[in-house]
Amino acid sequence: MAASLSEVVLAFQSLSDEYEQHLHRETGVIVGLTKSDIRPYLDGVRDVAQAPEWIREPLETIEEARSSNDWVELPDPSYVSDRAIMRNFCECLPDDEVCRDLMDALYGSGASEMFKEKVKKHGMRDDWQSFRRESVAEVAEGWLQEHDIPYDDDTDEADPRDEMSDPDLKISDFLG
Repeated sequence: MAASLSEVVLAFQSLSDEYEQHLHRETGVIVGLTKSDIRPYLDGVRDVAQAPEWIREPLETIEEARSSNDWVELPDPSYVSDRAIMRNFCECLPDDEVCRDLMDALYGSGASEMFKEKVKKHGMRDDWQSFRRESVAEVAEGWLQEHDIPYDDDTDEADPRDEMSDPDLKISDFLG
């Protein structure tokens, strides 16, 4: 069984210094927990057998993953350079004025949020999200190849979770 590229892309989109994720080379299963959930158990402070049921199986899997070559830990967040993806997006734009406006947002504190606000202002949110998803897919695909992990490129299939990750959706959008 091969890994699902779309699942790996979702995992890459959630890379965090506070989250540990592992991919099984043969089954494509991805398991992850926050490091604050993992630490007390895997550092020996608490007994895994005494862990709440909801966390026990993932803890045991991560414990196995840390000591097995069958599992590969997903990279840290710096592996996916959001700033480089933003810059590449700007460079693909046909309108030089919009390109400059978005590029200006890439400097200083809060650059990512400023960039997203300007993308929204220019009515390019869907274009940006598609571009970012495709860029992360390229990075994830390269990572899978680098680690000799077989995968199915199922990124063209619609994923209903994409709607749930829309930063502009509000709970009221789902209420009658």
